[in-house]
Amino acid sequence: MDDDILTTNIDTLLYPLIATAVGILACIVTSFIGVYITKVNRVDQIESTLKYQLVISTVLLTPVFFLCAEWCLPGRFYMTDLTVVGESSEKQPYFVGICSTVGLWAGLIIGYYTEYMTSHSY
Repeated sequence: MDDDILTTNIDTLLYPLIATAVGILACIVTSFIGVYITKVNRVDQIESTLKYQLVISTVLLTPVFFLCAEWCLPGRFYMTDLTVVGESSEKQPYFVGICSTVGLWAGLIIGYYTEYMTSHSY
C-alpha cells in the first residue's frame, strides 16, 4: 500500500462538522432576516415567513456546501473495505457537494410537502 493511502487528513474528517457549523451560521442569518426584515404582525403571516426562511437557508447553503467540500476534501478519495483498496476518479469533492446539496433540497421539498399535508390552509 502507498503511504499516501494511509495518510489521514484532518480536514477530511472535519467536513461534516464544518458543514454543520456553516448550517448554524446560515440559520442565524436566516433568523435575523425573519425577525428584523420580515415582520410578522398577524397570525396569517407566520406560515409564509417560515416558508421564506426555509427557502433562504436552503439557497444560502447550496453554494457553501460545494465550497466546504472543495476546501476540506482531497481531490481523490480512496475507498477501502476489508479486502480492497480502490482509487476513484478526480473531482470527488464536487460529488460530495452534490450529495450534500441533494440532501439539502430534499429537506426543503419534504418540508413543503409535510406543511402542505398537515396545514389547515389547504
